[in-house]
Amino acid sequence: MSCLYVNYNMNDTRCQLAQDHVIGWSSRTDCAAASVQSIHEYAHAGFTYDVMYRTFSRSQIENITAGFYQICQQFTNMPNTRPDLDNLAQIKGDNGQGFGSGMATLCYSILGDYAANPTLIQEVPQQYWGKSIVDSWMNREENYLQRIKMIVMPSIKKGQTTNSTPNHTWLRTSCTKTDGHSRTRHHIPERLVCHGHGITHGPH
Repeated sequence: MSCLYVNYNMNDTRCQLAQDHVIGWSSRTDCAAASVQSIHEYAHAGFTYDVMYRTFSRSQIENITAGFYQICQQFTNMPNTRPDLDNLAQIKGDNGQGFGSGMATLCYSILGDYAANPTLIQEVPQQYWGKSIVDSWMNREENYLQRIKMIVMPSIKKGQTTNSTPNHTWLRTSCTKTDGHSRTRHHIPERLVCHGHGITHGPH
């Protein structure tokens, strides 16, 4: 974002560092990507690629997307990941699979850019067909969010003020979106989180 702030002035060190960040992370080998820390950083690399896209040459984009594509496939095909094999009924609002859907951030950033597989069809060994990587990850995330709603909303509708997690207090305060729809927000210790974009806070 610092490069965007200076209007993509490529003589500025911040813009050069942003480019190097994307190129460097896209150039890592697959085996170097298989760690939680790397997966988190690849989300940032994907965001940076999106912001810096206009500054890359066509050949650079081809190289970057080729590298990110291989890593996206690796994330999706890790034995303990495989969103295409999800039993959606087993995904609950309190397990890690919803949080794990953030691993797909890198994949989303190159959707449509990798010429050899622009729609990001999953490559599965010994299989001549594959599912959409994007659909698989989004199905997991959507199901996770629906499960959270199933857990939280009945408690709020019954007027309960606490959930099952110690020290977390649920408040029946509202947020109003600019389109007039209301959203319930909850109070996690020392922090209020209001769900929905373009919101204005209602009375506390």
